[in-house]
Amino acid sequence: RHTKETNILVDLVLDGGDQGVSVDAGIPCLNEFFELLAKSAQLSLTIQCKGDVWVDDHHTSEDVSIAVGQVLTKAFGSKAGLNRMWCSKAVHGDAEVEVTMDLSNRPCLIHNLSLHDDEYIEGT
Repeated sequence: RHTKETNILVDLVLDGGDQGVSVDAGIPCLNEFFELLAKSAQLSLTIQCKGDVWVDDHHTSEDVSIAVGQVLTKAFGSKAGLNRMWCSKAVHGDAEVEVTMDLSNRPCLIHNLSLHDDEYIEGT
């Protein structure tokens, strides 16, 4: 995926995670999110992103997520034999995340995140 703000490479293999996970999206929290997602789902996943994080994290977060979604859609093919709905919760440190996935292509994001500038590590 290439936009004015980002240049992204995503490689995803539905193989039980045999090829490992390597994520460099330029945003530590986003890296950790996709690393945990791939390991939990037993996916081999590589993400490389060069984005305009010096402006903010918005374009990079959005475009990486879109790219991963596009690759998943392609990997699932016709989706025959897959459950349409899925829900899972996970706790990592002080964070609890609940993900509900609907493979019918009806987008929705609900969050109650409250991030502060001091939560970012400069230069990462």
